[in-house]
Amino acid sequence: MFYFSLTHLSISFEFHAVTVTCPLKLNIVFIYRPPGTLREFLNELDTLISSFPNDGSPLFVLGDFNLLTSTFDSFLSNSFFPLLASFDLTLSQFPPTHKAGNTLDLIFTRGCLSTNLTATPLQVSDHYFVSFSVSLSSNPSHSAPSQMVMRCHNLRSLSSSMLSSLPSAKSFS
Repeated sequence: MFYFSLTHLSISFEFHAVTVTCPLKLNIVFIYRPPGTLREFLNELDTLISSFPNDGSPLFVLGDFNLLTSTFDSFLSNSFFPLLASFDLTLSQFPPTHKAGNTLDLIFTRGCLSTNLTATPLQVSDHYFVSFSVSLSSNPSHSAPSQMVMRCHNLRSLSSSMLSSLPSAKSFS
């Protein structure tokens, strides 16, 4: 089991990091960066991504970055995108993910290609439901790729009543 802690830092964003090891290893980092200052964001993001070795396993860094292109154009082109490119992370291009017409939710990948990107408006959120597909292979040179679909959603918009309407865990066994 892989465990790391950034408790020594005062983190300006929220994140959940998951490493899946079966049937193949992949790392997924979900990020929520609240609107506001970017003062420490790059250094903290650099520290977080540095904790995932570039060992050939796919890496996904995705979530609500709250970076409006019109407001942060210089920051994005001069600092943010170059930092992620230094980790061989590629931005997946897709339509706006927010009802105001902005793309606030971003998907970066390393070691795989994302396809079939969609952003679907929701009644319960100002963010759209984002989905995409990736082809993954446990051994790229010897086996056929398996298909995996990942979905990104604004977790802050979920209410307890929405969660209580989900099927019980027993219904999946």
